[in-house]
Amino acid sequence: MLTFLRRIRKSLIESRSARKYLFYAIGEIALVVIGILIALQINNWNQKRLSDKFEKKLLVELRKTIVDDYDLLGMSIEGNLQSARSCEIILSHFDQDLPYHDSLSLHFENSNHWWTMLIRKNAYDNAKAYGLEFMKDDSTRTMLSGLYEQVQLFGQTMDERQSLYHYNTVTPLLIDLFESIDKTWYMPQRGNVPNDYEALKSNKTYRAILKTNIGNRKYFNDWIHLTLSQMKSLEKRLQMELENR
Repeated sequence: MLTFLRRIRKSLIESRSARKYLFYAIGEIALVVIGILIALQINNWNQKRLSDKFEKKLLVELRKTIVDDYDLLGMSIEGNLQSARSCEIILSHFDQDLPYHDSLSLHFENSNHWWTMLIRKNAYDNAKAYGLEFMKDDSTRTMLSGLYEQVQLFGQTMDERQSLYHYNTVTPLLIDLFESIDKTWYMPQRGNVPNDYEALKSNKTYRAILKTNIGNRKYFNDWIHLTLSQMKSLEKRLQMELENR
């Protein structure tokens, strides 16, 4: 192609026709411009193809993270139910004035466990760094930001408050009411054994702690259930985003 154009240019120069050479020059410039425009268009197509591929990957990661977190939140719900159940079993033994049994030691320990909302943010942080505007639906972006910016923060706040309450209020009391247990790596033991079970049954402060634990675990689970509902709705929206690409 270049050789052909050179021959034409040489021929026009030799003919000494300014008019013909001007037309040729304009045509050559037009060809160059068209070539540049085509190259830019091809580059834009390639960039869009790469962007679409990366955005789809972000959506897949977001959806997969949410689906995988269903199990983690389910474990939190079950853990809180077991903790509340242990509190109820202890209170029932106290109310019925039942004698101490070794199985209670596990309930004494489990009654102080709590499980909060554990939501992984890596996929969201990656999408946020790229720019959430790549999502076509405004409601999806709003739900996504609300879940990871507000709901997760609230879960962390609940966990921090529970930790402060446990270590500042509950733990000092438990140290006085229960024996310390020597746990070794070769013979692990679980459970808390009361120093004086009969006195523990009438300890109003300890009873209040058990009842507070039950209320807290229920409160945690209510929020986890609400979060699960939001995540399932968001997961469907992300799936729609993927299907529309």
